[in-house]
Amino acid sequence: MKNSFLIVTYVVFFSIITFGQNRNEIISTANKLLSENEFRLAENLLEANYNDNSSDLEFNWLYAYTAHINKHEKLAKKLYKKAMSISPENMDLKLEYTRTLYESGNLREIQPLINVLKESAIDQSEVLLLESKTNYWKGKFGKANESLKEFNSVYPESNLTNELTKSIQDTRSPNIRMDVSYFTDNQPLQAVSEQIEFGQYRSWLLYPTLRVKNFNFSSSSQVVAVSVSNLFQFVGIGLSSKLEGGVYYNQNINKTNFIGAISLTKSFLKKINLEVGVNRNPYIATRVSTTYELLQNNAYATIESGIIKPIFLHVGYNYQFFDDQNNIQTFGVWGLSKPVFKTSFKLQLGYGFSYSDSKTILYVPSKPIVANTTDGYSIVEGEYSPYFTPDDLLINSAIIVMGIKLAKKIEITAKGNYGFYAHAKIPQLSSISEQVSNSNISLASYKSNFHPFDLEMSIDYNLNNSITISAKSSYFDTYYYNSLNTVLSLNYRF
Repeated sequence: MKNSFLIVTYVVFFSIITFGQNRNEIISTANKLLSENEFRLAENLLEANYNDNSSDLEFNWLYAYTAHINKHEKLAKKLYKKAMSISPENMDLKLEYTRTLYESGNLREIQPLINVLKESAIDQSEVLLLESKTNYWKGKFGKANESLKEFNSVYPESNLTNELTKSIQDTRSPNIRMDVSYFTDNQPLQAVSEQIEFGQYRSWLLYPTLRVKNFNFSSSSQVVAVSVSNLFQFVGIGLSSKLEGGVYYNQNINKTNFIGAISLTKSFLKKINLEVGVNRNPYIATRVSTTYELLQNNAYATIESGIIKPIFLHVGYNYQFFDDQNNIQTFGVWGLSKPVFKTSFKLQLGYGFSYSDSKTILYVPSKPIVANTTDGYSIVEGEYSPYFTPDDLLINSAIIVMGIKLAKKIEITAKGNYGFYAHAKIPQLSSISEQVSNSNISLASYKSNFHPFDLEMSIDYNLNNSITISAKSSYFDTYYYNSLNTVLSLNYRF
C-alpha cells in the first residue's frame, strides 16, 4: 500500500510539474528517471503524456523501451510497432525491437525482422549474433552455426561468438547417466537396481535417449526394462512432445511385454505449462507384483504456473487403471513460495493437498490362515495386494525446501513434507466363525486420521564441466507403509 501511494503521489507530482512542458522536457525528465532506475515512474510519466505525443517517433520509442524494462511486453510490442509505422526505414529501431523480442522469449517474430536487417547497411554484428542465438534456442543448431560462420568471416578478430559456439558444442555432446539404488520397506521388500541412460541432443526434431533398468528384488525376482525415446521441441509455438517405447522382461515368469509413453507439453503466456500424457509400465511396488506380470496404465494432466509472482503452483490429475478393470484416481495441488532469502542459502515454504480413491479395494490376508478362536471373532492380518488401492485418502501437508551452495561446486538440498491433517478409510479383515480361513473372511473399513511425512536430502557435486556426482536419500512414512530409498548417480557429458 505504501509503495502504491508513493507511485500515485509521484505521478500526480510529475503531472503537475510537466503540465505545460513541451515534449522535449517530458522526454528529458523520463530519461532522468530511467538513469536513476525509477523505471515504473518513468513509464507512468510517459503514459500520462502519451495522448499529446502519440504520433511522435521518439516518444513512442522511449515509451516502448520503458514498457519493455518493466516487463509490460504487450504494451512494448504495440508501441514499437507504432514507432516503426512512423519511421519504417529506421533500422536502429528495428534492431532494438528485435532485441526486445529475443529478451522476452518471443522467438517466432524475430527471423523476418533479421532478414530485413541483414539487407540493410546497419552494422551486422548484433544482427548475426541475434540470429544465431535465436536458432540456438529453437534447437536449429545448423542454422545457428551458419550465422556464427558468417559473423566470423565478417569479424575475424572478434571473440563474441566463443561462448555461444561452446554452448552449441556442449548441448550436442552425448550424455550418459548411471544410477545405483538400494530400496527397502516394511512389507518387507528390498531391491537393488541399476539404470543407464544415454542420450544426445541433435536438433529440435532429434533428441534420442536409450534407457536400460535392472531390478533385483528380495522376492528372488529380476525385472529388466529397455526403452528408446525421442523428444520433439517446437520452441516457436511453445510445444514439445515425447514418444517412448520399449519392452520389459520378468525373470520370475520368463515373459516379456511392451511398455511405452507419449506426452505433450504446451506453454502459455510463458508462465503456464500444460502437460498431458499416457504411459504403460510394469507395476513392481509390492512383493506379489514382482513375481508375475502386472502392468499399470496412467493417463494424466498437469498444469504448472508461475503467473502468481510469489508462488509456483502445480495442479495435477492422474487416472491409473489396470487390466483387471480396477482404477485409481488422484487429484493433487501444491504451491511453493519463491526463495525467501536472496543468498546462497535457499528457503522455500509451501502447502500441498491430495485426494485419492479406488474403484475396488484390494486387501487380502497377508498369508493363508487357519486358526481357532475362543469367542468366534478374529482380526486377520492383511496387506494391499497385488497393488495399493487407497480408499478416500485425503492429505493436507506443509512443505519446506532448504538448500545451500558450497564452494560453487557443491549444492545440498533438504525437503520435508508433513501431513498436518490427513484421513483415510483403513481396511480391516475379520472372521466371526469358529474356524478362521480364507473362505469366511470379510472386509470392512473404518475412518482414521494420521500424519504422513516424507524427508529427502540430496548432495550434488560438480566435479568439472563434464562430470556431476549426486547422492540422494528419501524416507516415506504413512499409515500402512514406510520405505527408504538411496540413490547414487554419475552424470558424464562427453
